[in-house]
This record gives sequence, C-alpha cells and structure tokens, in this order.
Amino acid sequence: MHITMCCPKCGSSLKVSLKLAGKQGHCPKCQTTLRVPSIQDRPGLAQGQVQNPAPASNVTGIPQATYVRDSDPTLSNQSALEDSAKWHCLASDAFVGEIKPSRKSKVYLLAVLIVTMFMILLPLAYLAFIVAIGFLTYYHAINDTGMLAYGSGRGKVLVLGAYLAPIVSGVILVLFMIKPLFARPLHHVRIRSLTPQGEPNIFAVVKRLCELIGAPQPRQIAVDYQFNASASFRRGFRSMLGSDLVLTIGVPLAAVLSIQQFVGILAHEFGHFSQGTGMRLSYIIRSINAWFARVVYERDAWDEWLANTASNVDFRIGWVLVLSMVFVWMSRRILWVLMMLGHAVSGFLLRQMEYDADRYEARVVGSKTFESTAIRLQIFQMSYQMAQMKLLQFLRKGVYPDDLSRLMEILHGRLSPEVLQKIESAMEQAKTGYFDTHPSDKDRIANVQREETPGVFQADGLARMLFCHFDAIARNVTWDLHCRLAGPRIKPSDVKPVEKLLDQF
Repeated sequence: MHITMCCPKCGSSLKVSLKLAGKQGHCPKCQTTLRVPSIQDRPGLAQGQVQNPAPASNVTGIPQATYVRDSDPTLSNQSALEDSAKWHCLASDAFVGEIKPSRKSKVYLLAVLIVTMFMILLPLAYLAFIVAIGFLTYYHAINDTGMLAYGSGRGKVLVLGAYLAPIVSGVILVLFMIKPLFARPLHHVRIRSLTPQGEPNIFAVVKRLCELIGAPQPRQIAVDYQFNASASFRRGFRSMLGSDLVLTIGVPLAAVLSIQQFVGILAHEFGHFSQGTGMRLSYIIRSINAWFARVVYERDAWDEWLANTASNVDFRIGWVLVLSMVFVWMSRRILWVLMMLGHAVSGFLLRQMEYDADRYEARVVGSKTFESTAIRLQIFQMSYQMAQMKLLQFLRKGVYPDDLSRLMEILHGRLSPEVLQKIESAMEQAKTGYFDTHPSDKDRIANVQREETPGVFQADGLARMLFCHFDAIARNVTWDLHCRLAGPRIKPSDVKPVEKLLDQF
C-alpha cells in the first residue's frame, strides 16, 4: 500500500510507501522537507476505510466557509491560492475505494434500439415532405396547362393566376424548407478553457474521477456563465468517432456548491462520458430536436422579406405571396408534430441516461449528498434566474456588474424562508412528463436512494476552493455574458462591483 500526498511548495503529487508513514523526507523535485502523514493523522484513509460523511451544509444557505473578497487583489489572490494549495494535497487521497460500474438495464438497451430507429426516420420524413411538395408542384406545372385554354379577358387573367399560384407557392415553400438544412446557429458562445498549470486541482480531480468511473478523460475543460455543467463532443459531429470530449463547468454552479456536491456533479457528467454509444446517440438526438425547433420557431430575413413584400405589392399579386405564407405556416405545423413526436420518443431514452449517470454520482459522493445537491440546485436555479433579470435591469441603465455568481449569491440571501419552502414543496410534488428530457428531482432521488451508498469521496469546504483563480474566472465569464448581450460597445470601465451597483440601484 502507499500514501498519496503532495508537496505544499511545488504542488507535486507523491506516492510514498506506507512503511514511511510518520517519517520525514525530501520532495524529489524541490527538495523541501516533508513529513509523511501517519496512520494516526488519517486513520480512516490509511486503513482503506470510508470515513463518515462530512456534516451536510445548510441546504438553503451558503456553505459555511470563509473566503476573501478584498479591495486588495494581492491579499485576495494569496488567500485563494492558500485554500487551493491545501485542497491539492487532498485531491487524490480524498477518494477512498472503488465503485462498481453501472450496468445498463434491458429497458435502457431497448430504448437505445427504438429511439435510434425512430430518430433516423424523422429526418427522412422531413426530406420526403420536401420531395412530395416539389413533385406536386412539378406535376401541376406539367399536367394542368389545359386550364389556360379557359376564360377570356379578365377571366383569362384569373385563370392564369390560379395556374401560377400553386407553382409560386410551391417553389417558395420548397425553398423555405431547404433553407434550414444549411442554416447555422445564430449565436456562437465564447469558450474559455482551463489549463493544468492554471488550475491543477480541477485537473487532478477530473483525472481521478475518470479513472474511478472508467470514462475517457476530456480533451478540454471549459468554463462559462451558465448554472449548469455538461459533457459533450468538443468539435461536434467531427469528434463522435473518438473520445474528443469537452467538460463545461458553469462558474455560478461552482460558486454555491460544496466540494462534495460539486464533485458529485462532475461524476454525473463523467457517467455520461462512460455511456459510449448512448452518449453519441443522445448527441444526435439533441441535435435533431434542436434543429426541428429552429425550423419551427426561428424566423429570419427570408420570413421578413416575404411578409413585407406581401403587404406592400398590389393585392392582385400579393395574394399569391399571402397564400405562400399560409403554406409555410402549415408546413411548420406539420414539422411541429414531428418535433413533438421526436421529443416524446427520445425523451424516454434521455431520462434513462440521466438515471444511469445519477447512479454514478451517488456511488461517488453518496446517496444523501445526491439528495442535498438536487435540492440546492433547485433553490439556486431560482436565484440564478433572479440574477439574470437583475442583470438585464442593469444593462438597460448602461451599467454592468462584475460578477454574476456574486450577484446570484446576494440575491439568494434575500429569499424569504417562505419562498425556499415553496421551492422544496414544488420539488416534492413534481412529476416527470412524457416530453421531459430529465426526470423530476423526486424520481431521481428515489432512483439513487435504492443505491444506499455512502460514496467513496469525502471532503469538506466550498467548491470554489478547488480553483486557484476563482474570482478572476467568475469575472471573465461574466464579461463574456455582457459582450453577448450588449455587443462590442461595452467598455471595461463600465463594469462595476456588484455590491456598489446594488447600493445605487
């Protein structure tokens, strides 16, 4: 057996024989004198036993830990680095024992088969719809020319209009349906990536989690301003044949979770990493569903041109364009039906995948921690939405808060106990719908309670302690959000501390 420790000076991870427990030595990299932890220092870990879980922090409040937000950046950074260095020494040996892999149920495997077949049929149905409209338009243009022989004078003009209207409308409808096949998303979110040199603790935890779960390590660890974490293919469809994965961490999420809860969230995402075929299929499913949603709901310059032209030209010509608009609307209603069918069928598989990833989370951090995390996420989701609304109010006044995470924390502190109680009551009454991609929290908690596991990871403190430069990262992703909402006109001088803005407005 060996003891895993780290050098407090250079941060090197060291594996030392258990025979040297309690003795002194030198770091092979920087020659700093070190004392190897003895069995008495950490009896539970040295004997390979799971320690009792750390006391759960107040579910509705900020975890009890202190961190510096000082006007002196040197003091703030030094405190953050000290907290981070302390936790780096525990990044490896906070994991005790191994977990068993989550076996895929027969229901899961059946869902993979059914959903795969159905999701292949949906795009084919869309293409068949385009071909059918094109064929009917062509058939009318070739075979209904005889109607042009009828009528005289103004009647001739009406007959000509009746002949041309389906052709014009059919061509416009086909163009409108082909256009989304080549359309790109409107928004491109900036990606900020962490580095092993800048954030060694995050990479150490990620590496250990991947080894524990049996998941491929992500090629990239990114951060953004969302209250979420996600696992996805780094370059979209181009990365599906290999293990080119990206883990995206929402900074507001890390701001309000304990280390135990945060590591559980990461374990959930790596549970998705381990799903292999299921993850690839889910990516295709979500891409198809998102594409159908864009086709049904998104409007662009083509729609504006058609509407403006139909309203401005002579009605004797404009009625054909109005008829085209009706046909486009009807086609989108048909596609809406296909989209909802896709949601209903794929939602079943996606929910099974969430249950599977939840089991990994519970086996890493424990069933009780999973439950406390679920409640905490729901409560702070409300605070995050409040922060976004407040941020928009600031933007309309031409001012920009420096830290969305901090704004969320402050607004959370203003929530009354009655509101917090209503959120928890709503969780208890929530039901999983047929079109939901995620099960209700009530069903997810019931799923992991059957695991009855204490977990193999035990640590205390705030998740922000894992980051060496948390405050700077939080401000950077908040700047990205401002740039997306306000555009290039924003200046660094417009950004003000959250506390000052809340005092002024």
